[in-house]
Amino acid sequence: MRTTRAYICTMHRIRKLLLILLAITFLTILSHIWYRIPTLQPSGLREPTPISLHPHYPPPTRLLNITNFEFIANPSVCDPKDKILGVILVHSHPSNIDLRQAARDHISKRLLNEIGIRRVFLIGEAIRAQPKYPAVKQEIISKENGEHQDLIQGNFVEHYRNLTYKHIMGLTWTVHYCPQAEFIIKVDDDIAVDIFQIRQLIKYKYRNIRNQMLGLIQVEQSPLRSNASKWMVTEEEFSGKTYPSFLSGWCYIAPKETIQRIVSVAHKFPYFWIDDVLVTGIIAEELGIEREGLNNKYTIHSAHMRCCADEHYYPLRYYCDYFAGPTGGDHMLLASALDQFHNCYRKG
Repeated sequence: MRTTRAYICTMHRIRKLLLILLAITFLTILSHIWYRIPTLQPSGLREPTPISLHPHYPPPTRLLNITNFEFIANPSVCDPKDKILGVILVHSHPSNIDLRQAARDHISKRLLNEIGIRRVFLIGEAIRAQPKYPAVKQEIISKENGEHQDLIQGNFVEHYRNLTYKHIMGLTWTVHYCPQAEFIIKVDDDIAVDIFQIRQLIKYKYRNIRNQMLGLIQVEQSPLRSNASKWMVTEEEFSGKTYPSFLSGWCYIAPKETIQRIVSVAHKFPYFWIDDVLVTGIIAEELGIEREGLNNKYTIHSAHMRCCADEHYYPLRYYCDYFAGPTGGDHMLLASALDQFHNCYRKG
């Protein structure tokens, strides 16, 4: 009798345990199904993909000698379905909001899209002030990018000695996020660039180049060794007497095949903080990339840009003699020059 009762009690406990296990299994399966179903907001919109899973925000990776590089901002700019002639990579300081806005206001995204061009601004983090540059809160950058969707930001400190990180970040971005762009046009935000003249060059004269870079070529330039210059280069940083021929970072043009080659080997070179020398000089030289000077299309004087922006000197039916020149950081001069470039194109 006792044996029977013990057996019944044991079976009861086993059934109870089995029911508990079944309940746990059911809840586990239900939870997996639940989290796989996209949640709908009251407006009917799905919740955004978690940033850790978004293709534009991959896990930390390597950028030269930065082992934990991440994009802080990386909006979708190049639709895979679009045919894109060129993408403009504008090196900008986070605090240069007026220069970026002048570029947007006077050569709009819509206009660029119509001629097969895309544009992004490349920035780092500027949470601390530096000489001549104020700190910029990340909320301000996020708000600007939320409105314009054209800022590519990396998780490195914005500083002139970190420009190589920015440069390689931009080139790497084109390879991964705008691979269909046939040409890359790298510019600085304080340089007035006539994208319409450049478009004519890359669409016709230079359409078939593959192993070449075009720009303001610098030949037999020596490193600055004076302690008085912030651009001083030590013997340890660069021991040679002269740099390889390189293109000014103000504005240069390269086909995507050239950029792909540079990006694929950049990590093999020692970090050198003068970015245009490293990218368009040292690396390009090692890869046997030809650099062609278009120096007659550049000016080093902002006064020439003022002339280009003045209809008295350049009536709307004429192109400016130059397609790139400095503005001295004057956003109003940049706006005037861009207006004139656009008017010449429209009237032309």
